[in-house]
Amino acid sequence: MTLHGAVDYVDSKYDSFVITQPTQFVPPGRTGCIQTYSGGFATVDCSGFPLVRSPKWSGSAGFTQSFDMANGGTVALGGDLSFASSAYLFTEFLPIQKQGSYANLSASLTYTAAGDRWFISGYVRNITDEVIYTGGSGQSSAFVQGMGIE
Repeated sequence: MTLHGAVDYVDSKYDSFVITQPTQFVPPGRTGCIQTYSGGFATVDCSGFPLVRSPKWSGSAGFTQSFDMANGGTVALGGDLSFASSAYLFTEFLPIQKQGSYANLSASLTYTAAGDRWFISGYVRNITDEVIYTGGSGQSSAFVQGMGIE
């Protein structure tokens, strides 16, 4: 039997993440960060938020077990688990852009003929049926206000 695994812990935060943009690009509620408005400009302060796509905890674990067959072939059974705590996917830090924590399980079964002449594999990915997002972005209506067809 072969075993493998890894665990990661990352405690990341932006020390300073402040941007200033014209007000029309940052309507109220457009970000989860602190917003202040003055003279046609919006200052957005996201300092203290965790780095994007950076879950505090993540990792994986798995195994492969091989069985010798009477005909000289082998059967290998494998399983893998990956997991991560929640993480923001985009720098707007909106709740809808946050991937929740997940655990994802996969399995495989492989038959290898005697002498390693050929093999056939079957696998099932995401047995736990988890939705795992890898990115996200909100859309502003700033550019389409007042447009339409009559």
